[in-house]
Amino acid sequence: MIVEAKLVVLGAALAGASYQDLKTREIDDRVWLASGAAGAVLTLAEVVSTPGYPLPAAAISMLLTTAIAFGAFYL
Repeated sequence: MIVEAKLVVLGAALAGASYQDLKTREIDDRVWLASGAAGAVLTLAEVVSTPGYPLPAAAISMLLTTAIAFGAFYL
C-alpha cells in the first residue's frame, strides 16, 4: 500500500513538473519540496510498518541522492 502511494506521489510530481516545464520552461521549487516532503513521510511510514526494513541501505541511498541533487542544483 505504501509503495503504491509513493509511486502515485512520484507520478503526480513528475506530471506536474512536466506540465509546468512545458508551459513556463522552469519548474517552481515548491513542486520538489512538496513531493520530497510527501516522499519522506511515506518512507518513514514504510520504515515503521515494515519489519526488517534495510535502513542502512536506505540511508546510504538517500545520502547519495541528496548529494547528486545538490550537485546538479549548483551546477
